[in-house]
Amino acid sequence: MSVAKFTLLGSNSGRNAGDAAILASIMGTLSSQIDGDVEFEVPTTNPGFVSGSYGKMFNVKPVSIMPWTGSIRLLGIPTFRSVKRTDVTMITDGIIFDINLWNPLFNFLITLIFIAPWARLFGKKLVCYSVGIGPLNSFFGRLFAKYVGNSCDLIIVRDKDSLELFRKIGVKKEIHLLADAVFQDWPAPDADITKIIKAKGLEQAASEGRMLGFNITRYIDRWLASGEKVADKGSFVDMLARALAGLKHEENIEPVIVTTQVMDAEIGRQLQQSVARAYKSIAADSWEPAIVTNEVYSNHEILGFSSKCSLYAGMRLHSLIIAAQSGTPIVGLIYAPKVKSFLNQLNTPERGLPLAELTEASLKRELSDAWKNRGQIEQTQQEVVRGLRDSAKAAGRLVAEKYFKVRRDSGAAQQRQESVAVGG
Repeated sequence: MSVAKFTLLGSNSGRNAGDAAILASIMGTLSSQIDGDVEFEVPTTNPGFVSGSYGKMFNVKPVSIMPWTGSIRLLGIPTFRSVKRTDVTMITDGIIFDINLWNPLFNFLITLIFIAPWARLFGKKLVCYSVGIGPLNSFFGRLFAKYVGNSCDLIIVRDKDSLELFRKIGVKKEIHLLADAVFQDWPAPDADITKIIKAKGLEQAASEGRMLGFNITRYIDRWLASGEKVADKGSFVDMLARALAGLKHEENIEPVIVTTQVMDAEIGRQLQQSVARAYKSIAADSWEPAIVTNEVYSNHEILGFSSKCSLYAGMRLHSLIIAAQSGTPIVGLIYAPKVKSFLNQLNTPERGLPLAELTEASLKRELSDAWKNRGQIEQTQQEVVRGLRDSAKAAGRLVAEKYFKVRRDSGAAQQRQESVAVGG
């Protein structure tokens, strides 16, 4: 095939920096690994995000799946036509789960059970590309995920838990365990990051290495089992705020709130205000933490900003992966099992903090300890991250070898692509 054509299925609205990083990384990796032209079609509720962010970097066409196109998210005529037009349809990210299974406006799995046979009908290859799966707690969730998995021509998972869950539900196909696609993402230019730091009034904190990135999600404990949930959800934000204010007051650590999903911006601002109140009550002084949100900044800018933090603590998985990819040591607040899995993967399970056990005192103690030992944490985690970068690249190479032709100068091609990306 002279032109390699892909349909990329995922949550590609631009509202989530993690999803945007996955999309960018997949297109970058495949474009650098495949010999010849590569074309991408991306079903999305926000065509402007896809074309505006990546139209100059890649040969990418957004496929609108807004309601007036006859679509309910991925379930609709535009997606089906895209699958028929292209050679390979890729299921990406973590869209195989069974929360709100019967609601296609929220759940993707219920749409994939229709896309899978459509792809097979027209002889198109269906690939799970660096996916994470679960939870799958219902009978139909497991049944549907098993059907989708066994319908795939190639399965690549990003973590051991997903591999084991695929096996547990009865997927018989060969499964490749490689890294999350985001380990091929790239930062915005340093000049852009410097502008962000200046705009947020963080020049001194950054130059002195005092910045602590802190991510929060409004989901809080939605993805956890009943025994793992927060005891008092109503006071959770204030508890976090008191701990962060205490670190600022007692150790001169500069917390910066980072949100990586548009829907988390509101709770991020609540935390910002709560930290300001808590600090004033203990320090008798006015101060408010800066906030960096993907409402304003791209995944590449957030990755670059994360690299300027001396420590990063967060809830959302891909906020942590982005920080780890940037080279910053991380601490995870376990709002979902996948966060625990990631900390285990980085050989630092002790840096995963279960929400049910979290108090103001324990959070402050754990973050203070991590701050003091951040050099050792970075060394341990980055030793793994270096391998994960190679592994994420290997996923693209596997696809190139199986369906197309591998590009000989793939490393140089990726460097050129990233140069265009950060410069454009």
